Amino acid sequence: MGSAEHWIAWPLACLSKSSPVPESSCWWALEFSPRVALLEDALLMETSMVQRLWGGVEVLLARLDSAFAQACQAGPPESGGGDAALQPLRGQGGTAWQALARLRLQQGRPCGSVPVSLSMSESSLHADALPLWTLSSLEQHSSVLLRLGCRSWGDVRALPRAGLSRRIGAKALRALDEAYGLRPQPLEWLQLPQQFLLRHD
Repeated sequence: MGSAEHWIAWPLACLSKSSPVPESSCWWALEFSPRVALLEDALLMETSMVQRLWGGVEVLLARLDSAFAQACQAGPPESGGGDAALQPLRGQGGTAWQALARLRLQQGRPCGSVPVSLSMSESSLHADALPLWTLSSLEQHSSVLLRLGCRSWGDVRALPRAGLSRRIGAKALRALDEAYGLRPQPLEWLQLPQQFLLRHD
């Protein structure tokens, strides 16, 4: 994880068999950073303020991988066969949306999505090359964007903004700005309740 890629995303589905996933399944992450949030189908953590406290990025990532594996009820997450199976199932990025998008790439292309030529590894794929379906606000307008020749975030950003806003709405463009770090992204941070009951076997 580069110094700028201080956001980490994990799949919520790995943490609990319940749906929706209870917040208590995510409390383990608060041991490492106070900035933990739920975003769509992922658990997000912002680490810029705590990397030095844990002895650097690599040490922190190793601890987080171990903690996430322990938190998963089904055991350590798997991401396929071969060398890929050794890689933890997490996404990293400079913003929360980028981390979530790279996590979704690791999880695989959804059925019916349009193939995108990826020339770099998923973990280092530049934001401009991320497919439309990895950002929910763009996926909702994929039929319109595909007709305009867009296959990636960068394709959308290259279009004239005024006309694009009329076609897909300001909300989608605002999310895209958040994904590139051009706007602050409002998130509700997880907090431990004052009192709680938690079973410990």
